Amino acid sequence: MELSNQVCSLELSKQLKNLGFEQESLFWHIVGLDGTSDIRQSKPLNHILTAYSAYTVAELGEFFENGVWLPVKDEKRWLWVASNSKTKKGLRQYENTEADARAKMLIYLKENRLL
Repeated sequence: MELSNQVCSLELSKQLKNLGFEQESLFWHIVGLDGTSDIRQSKPLNHILTAYSAYTVAELGEFFENGVWLPVKDEKRWLWVASNSKTKKGLRQYENTEADARAKMLIYLKENRLL
């Protein structure tokens, strides 16, 4: 399986960083001055490159508080269903990868002060 399918996308990584999620992960989205990006296993020490945590599925799971969090894969997409005492209902996020579905759910929960 491609590494890019095992971590959340660069766009979602940027949103998570902007929302204040801790920037520690096994992998990093590295963006060069020319705007190109790559996934690496170590954060660059050089300040010319911009780095965003490329969270894995397991790392994203650590951010969720108590509740029912259920990843389900249909024929083509991942459905991430969340239900806990704060949401009082089931929430759903659909994405092409499980990591992106989890990241989208975290972003939703954080933006709506449910996390």
